[in-house]
Amino acid sequence: MAGGRHNRSRAAELHAAGVVERTSDNLEIESLVLDAGTTYPWHYHSKDQLAWMGSGAMSLAVGGSTWHLRREHFAWIPAGILHEMTILAPGELINVYADTRLRPAGARWAHPCAVGADRLAPSLLWHVIEEPRSVSRRDLCHRLIVDVLECAETRDDVVALPTNSRARAVAKAILADPADSRDLADFASELDVSEKTLSRAFAAQTGTTFRRWRVSVRLNAAAGLLVDGRSVADAAGAVGYSATSAFIAAFASRFGCTPGKYAQTVSPDPARQTSEPTRRRRAA
Repeated sequence: MAGGRHNRSRAAELHAAGVVERTSDNLEIESLVLDAGTTYPWHYHSKDQLAWMGSGAMSLAVGGSTWHLRREHFAWIPAGILHEMTILAPGELINVYADTRLRPAGARWAHPCAVGADRLAPSLLWHVIEEPRSVSRRDLCHRLIVDVLECAETRDDVVALPTNSRARAVAKAILADPADSRDLADFASELDVSEKTLSRAFAAQTGTTFRRWRVSVRLNAAAGLLVDGRSVADAAGAVGYSATSAFIAAFASRFGCTPGKYAQTVSPDPARQTSEPTRRRRAA
């Protein structure tokens, strides 16, 4: 009885202070291990969504843009915003659904955005989904995640995908094989369209030139290979770099560190690696 009175007293104190308690009704965390090609067609949620690829890669269409995302980014999707997700490389997707009253402070969280994923927030997510946790532990973990997000920088280095159908075909070909050496003129000839049309589509719809866009795709793909344990030389060759030194320089320019340092920083916990694809859902 004493414990029950204490819990009711604590709840009353939180309510009086305007603090929203985390419950199974307003906070849910799920972990899904998914195959490439898995698609969640256009939909929206009544809660805010924080999506993170613990491994693998996905494309996220939201707010008129399409992003190519890996584990270095969190995707923030406010409640009521239409979006579509497609898994590009098999891996683990972790989603956090929370009441809008629990979102981080600041105007930017009213709009979709990608922010940097540091080491702490992903570790907290792993901690919550690995085993059943108490309400107080889930509450504490989510509060820490929100605190981290409030300080996280908005990332503009996500790879946007063009919406033009022919430019999108080019993008899909390169995403499927980052080492593809065909230039824009080759693609234009195959698609029976002018090179200038494709070039304009990439510039207008991705915010960058085709050449720079392809470099971004190659480096993002290499980042995934490094996380999976491939050597720097192997990753460089797999994404189309003939000179490892050129790859290291380009990688450091995009990610702010060498490929070797990046692999050490973001490599996943070996205990989380699975030998067979599985699918699971945990409410938190």
